Amino acid sequence: MSESQLSDEVLEEILAYCMTIPPEVFLQFPTEARDSPHEYLGQSRLDYLCVSKRWLRVARPLLYTSVVLFKNAHTKSVAAALAGHPGIGRRVRTLRLEGGYGRDFALIAASAPRILHLSINLEVASSDAIAGLRKALTTLNPTTFRAHQLGLFGIKHSNQ
Repeated sequence: MSESQLSDEVLEEILAYCMTIPPEVFLQFPTEARDSPHEYLGQSRLDYLCVSKRWLRVARPLLYTSVVLFKNAHTKSVAAALAGHPGIGRRVRTLRLEGGYGRDFALIAASAPRILHLSINLEVASSDAIAGLRKALTTLNPTTFRAHQLGLFGIKHSNQ
């Protein structure tokens, strides 16, 4: 049987197996990571999208199952992508916040009602706004929540 004979649903299951990063690996912050999510996969998740137009169409939503936000500009682009494609927001299951807590984050939280795992870096730059984070926390209901902070003298504190 060739790949072209597989249904989109079967192909999606195969690609999901190849592209999914387990939450326990994805939620690790850089200071505690033993393996990076990219090392875990052995290759970039984007490589699967380059195989064919069909694989691109089937696999693109899988990229949004695990999302990391680190800057306001990145948060804004993810919010725009989710607003333009409402079905993709329902795919988000794991969210790691390292920055970008502004008003666009509230849009992401509203577009992604099925977030199961949430990890937040509590160190916020004085120039960062947290209005979006404050608003989003009232709507999110994850099953796993992790808060991470580097304290004085680089001592790591992590609450689960």
